[in-house]
Amino acid sequence: KKIPRRQNAWILYRRDKSLNSEFVGLKSALISKEISKMWNKEEKETIELFEALSRKAAEIHKKKYGENYKYKPR
Repeated sequence: KKIPRRQNAWILYRRDKSLNSEFVGLKSALISKEISKMWNKEEKETIELFEALSRKAAEIHKKKYGENYKYKPR
């Protein structure tokens, strides 16, 4: 089974924001574009929060899949 990639701050932010009802029914590319604009306007504290969540997600990923995991694009 394929090991999923670690989730960075942007991926966690996008997942959180894409749950908003304003994005229901839109194409993924458009959702990413709009959320990217939101990310670039975010307060420093919000970005730091998602960076902290990303570090925690990396710890969990490391425990679950091991320290030797390395992303290998096809």
